[in-house]
Amino acid sequence: MVAYEALHDHPEPGVSTFITWGSPLGLPGAVFDALDPAPVRGRGQCPPGVTHWTNLADAGDLVPLPRQLGDRFPDTTHQ
Repeated sequence: MVAYEALHDHPEPGVSTFITWGSPLGLPGAVFDALDPAPVRGRGQCPPGVTHWTNLADAGDLVPLPRQLGDRFPDTTHQ
């Protein structure tokens, strides 16, 4: 969550690839609803300059729900 919001606040480093590991960013009713910038119509915003976002999650990990961040964020892949 910290890296996601920092990339929104400070896009000047020019990060084009964003890799998250077991990210809770899509967790409804908690993290997802508290993001800044706030989600619009159930969709979060990809940080400026990020052209590829991959979230890695273990099948047994309960934190990264929903597992498919692409359902909540554009340009996100899941592995």
